Parts: sequence; structure tokens; C-alpha cells
Amino acid sequence: MTAREMGKELEKRDKKNKVINGQISYYLNVEGYTKAELAGQLGMCVATLYNKLKNPNSFTLEEVRNLKMILNLTDIQVLEII
Repeated sequence: MTAREMGKELEKRDKKNKVINGQISYYLNVEGYTKAELAGQLGMCVATLYNKLKNPNSFTLEEVRNLKMILNLTDIQVLEII
């Protein structure tokens, strides 16, 4: 892979990460949670949640399952996020 192709892949990943962050923020708003409350429900500190939102690949399967339950997401909504 060339440097140019790698740069394009990183741009695509960054855009996807922003979309995921936005979708989670949207569902937080719909359910009336703050990020601090979500972090508490997930058993992590707020800084950890923000780091995971910046890099969604770092969410564990268990955390995704908990997000689904906490935010009342359907399977389709979870698939749209991931």
C-alpha cells in the first residue's frame, strides 16, 4: 500500500469514527443521558469513554452489548453504528 493509499484509508477511518461518535451522541440525547452518566453505566471513567468515542474500535463486545441495552438500540441501529 502506498503512502497516498494509506492516507486515504486513515481519512476514511477518521470519518467513520466521527460518524460513530455522532450516532452515539444522538442516541444519548434521545434517551436523555449525558456522557458522564453513560460512562458510569458502562463502569468506566468519563475520560475512558471519550477515548473510546474517539477510537470506537477500542469498545469491547461487552461494552457494545451494554450500549445497546442502555440506549435501547435495535440490532439494526447497532449494526449501523459499527
